Amino acid sequence: MKLFATLLIVTTMLSCQTNNQSDKNDLEFNSEKWQTGDMRTKGKMTANLLSDSLLIGKTKNEVLEMLGEPDQKTEVILHYTVDPGIEYMSGPWTYWLSVKIDSTSGKVNEVWMAD
Repeated sequence: MKLFATLLIVTTMLSCQTNNQSDKNDLEFNSEKWQTGDMRTKGKMTANLLSDSLLIGKTKNEVLEMLGEPDQKTEVILHYTVDPGIEYMSGPWTYWLSVKIDSTSGKVNEVWMAD
């Protein structure tokens, strides 16, 4: 009976977990590959963009030169759709890479990822 209960718990945990493989396939940021790549290619570069603060202090025009046109934008935030390799249930879970431009300085002051 204990073996059955253990197997049931393990099976349940495995079926509910996410599959996060993003850190296994990270790529160094490359503007050309970003602009020609798909969501997954971009997702592989987000860790480098975030950890090395590559966009902080850049102007909006510099960001557009590096990343190209965003998928959505507001006056001060550019949103890029990325797939960092996180699967949920049976498919990929996409995120926004969001770049905030300070309205006073005109430079990037914040970059984050959110689903």
